[in-house]
Order: sequence, then C-alpha cells, then structure tokens
Amino acid sequence: MEKRRFERFTVQGEVEGNIVYTAEICLLDISLGGIRFLTTKRLNPEGSCRINLRHREKEVTLRGKIIWSIFKGTKKIDSEFLQSRLRYIVPGILKKKKIDIDFLPVYEVAVEFSPFSKETKASLSELIDQIKDATAV
Repeated sequence: MEKRRFERFTVQGEVEGNIVYTAEICLLDISLGGIRFLTTKRLNPEGSCRINLRHREKEVTLRGKIIWSIFKGTKKIDSEFLQSRLRYIVPGILKKKKIDIDFLPVYEVAVEFSPFSKETKASLSELIDQIKDATAV
C-alpha cells in the first residue's frame, strides 16, 4: 500500500495545464511584430510562449505564438558546466554515475507577438532602439 501525505484522485474528463520552463535564447532579429532566436529547447509550432527580454536596464515581457521551429544542428558544451547544472536538475544522479553528454540540440524559432498595450509597445520600441544603438557599426 502506498503511503502519501496527500490523497491522489483520478481525473475524469479533460483538465488542461502547461509547464513553464526557462530557456536561454540567442536573439537573431526582432521587430514590433515578432522575434527570431536560437535555443536548445524544442518549441512546438502553434504553441504559445512568454518571452522576457532584457538589455541594460530595460526589461520587457511579451507573449506570443510560435510560428515555426527548425532544428539547426548541435552545439558542443563544456562537460564540467553540464555536470554542475545537472546537480540542480537531477539531484543524486551524479553520485551514481557520470553523464556523458557533449552536445545539445539547437533550434531556430520564430515567434509572432500577441497584441499588447501601448505601454508595452513603447517599452519594446525603446528596447529595440537600445539594441540598434548597441549593435551599430
């Protein structure tokens, strides 16, 4: 017999939910309408997402729809860095064995922003201007 602190109930019918996780992105381009970036997380087209963008002191949070996501290849990772990250993700696993993962998948993703307020549009415009100024040659 299972011992649980709380009783579990079998779900009848449909109950929806989602899991929110953080992934680093490498920004490729951005406009007031959307963004294109690289990430090591696979994102499903037609799915929704929330993107937090930061540049200098400016931060903007946007919601959007994933238009497409394409596997672009892999990137080599530092195994010591990975081992240190796995200690937080899967506690205890590294005591038993060393995990040999040297590469992560890389996906190119395009997101169309959902409609947003005038204030968010102004904040995004400022952030885009800051990025343009920082990358101007």
